[in-house]
Amino acid sequence: AYVSFDNVAVGEAMAAAMEPAIDALGLDQPQVVMLNGGEEDNNSFLFRQGYAETVEARADAGDWAIVEDQFVPAWDNAEAQTIMEQILVSANNEVDAVFAANDGLANSTINAVEAAGIGPIPVSGQDATTEGMQNIALGLQTVSVYKPIQDEAGVAAAIALALRAGEDYEAAAT
Repeated sequence: AYVSFDNVAVGEAMAAAMEPAIDALGLDQPQVVMLNGGEEDNNSFLFRQGYAETVEARADAGDWAIVEDQFVPAWDNAEAQTIMEQILVSANNEVDAVFAANDGLANSTINAVEAAGIGPIPVSGQDATTEGMQNIALGLQTVSVYKPIQDEAGVAAAIALALRAGEDYEAAAT
């Protein structure tokens, strides 16, 4: 059994917080980056699906421009910072917002943005890590989607108990 949150909804929650923050910049066509997790992790595609719906719709309408849509191998934060630095260089630092798929990628983005001497800019994340919460408190990160572990753990425990009892675990999963 695999227990997880609705990761598309997590990406949608990021977009719900980021869209008004980007619009509040008052720019004619904000330059937006999607910095996704590792391609080896299906969750990366689900988070991206959630926020890309908004990003792509706004880009198709001509409201925003997509600068880059990049996956970060193995969710590696050091690699994410390098990727973000390269994006900034190739875009002449003209990046106005970043949909980062989690707080680690968000922090790497923030480091790259600060090193480039721009920002703060709207940056998303998720996992509600200590680092993410500190970045929000400092005004460096716009949102971190919190996923209450007790909900996920409760379902996992119910599945484990059903399996131990020889029962159908799918009923426990709902």
